[in-house]
Amino acid sequence: MSKLTKAVFERNYILKGDYYIIDLNTRNLVSIKNIDQYCRVDKIQEMILEQNSLGQIEEVFRHMILLKLLELQLNQIQIIENLELPNLEQLNLNTNFIKEVPQLQLPRLKVLNLSFNKITYIADQNLPSLEQLNLSGNQLIYLPKLNQSPRLRILDVQKNNLISITRLMGTCQYLQDLKMGYNQVPGEYIDELCAVIQTLPSLDKIDFKGNPVSQINGYEIRLLKAKPGLKYIDNIHLSENIIQNLQNMEKTKTFNDLVELTKEQYYKWIQEREEVRRVMQKQLNQQKLRLDFQFEDKEEDNIEEMKEFFDFIKEIEAKKKRGEKLNMDDQNIQLWRQRLLQSENQRIQAQQLVRQQQIKNNEQQINNYVSTKTMMQKLFEIAINEPEMWKEIKRKELVQIPQEQSDEPSSGMRSMNSIETPQESGSRSGNYSVRSGKSRF
Repeated sequence: MSKLTKAVFERNYILKGDYYIIDLNTRNLVSIKNIDQYCRVDKIQEMILEQNSLGQIEEVFRHMILLKLLELQLNQIQIIENLELPNLEQLNLNTNFIKEVPQLQLPRLKVLNLSFNKITYIADQNLPSLEQLNLSGNQLIYLPKLNQSPRLRILDVQKNNLISITRLMGTCQYLQDLKMGYNQVPGEYIDELCAVIQTLPSLDKIDFKGNPVSQINGYEIRLLKAKPGLKYIDNIHLSENIIQNLQNMEKTKTFNDLVELTKEQYYKWIQEREEVRRVMQKQLNQQKLRLDFQFEDKEEDNIEEMKEFFDFIKEIEAKKKRGEKLNMDDQNIQLWRQRLLQSENQRIQAQQLVRQQQIKNNEQQINNYVSTKTMMQKLFEIAINEPEMWKEIKRKELVQIPQEQSDEPSSGMRSMNSIETPQESGSRSGNYSVRSGKSRF
């Protein structure tokens, strides 16, 4: 490592008119702060200091007011400073140890190379003349704001940790070449990517290889549809044949996707149908089991009601055989009528409930229907509305009365011939009581 000497300087400069072009690359220099001892620094136009051991951008650079080209790549610089150079057009700082980029005061800068540093942050820049920007090989998560660089044509941000390019939307009207390879743009951002490139009217080269988004099916054709003027995708020149092949591949893929989708939907439909069938079968089995239990319960209730009703008929006939008069005063008749009216209302309400439940739930419908009418209610309705049928029921029952209750033939004949309906019985006095939904004289 060494400082700049006069001998080294004199061997490595060119005087072009009144201006100096100095090339001190690979001289193992650690400092050039004494360069003003060997020339007028305000006359230097080009300074090449590539591959030395410079640890900083020294104060002497401030005085190089005519400097247009400055190459400081492959050094050990950590901080960008002392670069307020009004005429600088090209600045190369690649492969140093820079972590942050402050706001640069370089109004005529056209080419900026900051690749392969350790940059994580870039301040908002005002570089109106910038045409090429290389930030590849850094640690950026977000793109810098470039709305103050409207002339930008080439942007290289490969090998960073970028996940989005939304900051480019509508900002770089002259951007032609976008290099975004080997970042972290996910596949689900394909629509965002297409939307952004549609706002870049001059774009004809795009490179996203090495990103997850470049692995999705139809990636290339999606970009072409969004930006028909593209000439290169991932460094592949899009000739007419390649474009035609991509379109054919897209058609084939679309057809295959439809076939697969149809298969998936068909299998899904079969599975859903089988599941519905299984569930319905289970419900039907459960309904059948409940109906069996309900009918068993109703059958027991009906048998008990029938027994009590026949006992009631036998008691009436026994009283008639003994010549007893039935006590049917107005109060008991009114109670009988109320009982029948209540039974009819219950029947109507139950029918309405059944109709509602038919719409909502078939199972509940069946349960309600089973409990709509009791045998006693049916017999009362028959007695009121079908007197002849009522007599026939009683006639058949009387045939079955045990022999010990029919010792007097004449009385039996009188009973057979004098069967009464409740209306007929109600015309005579009698005794009627209503107890717990059962009727008994």
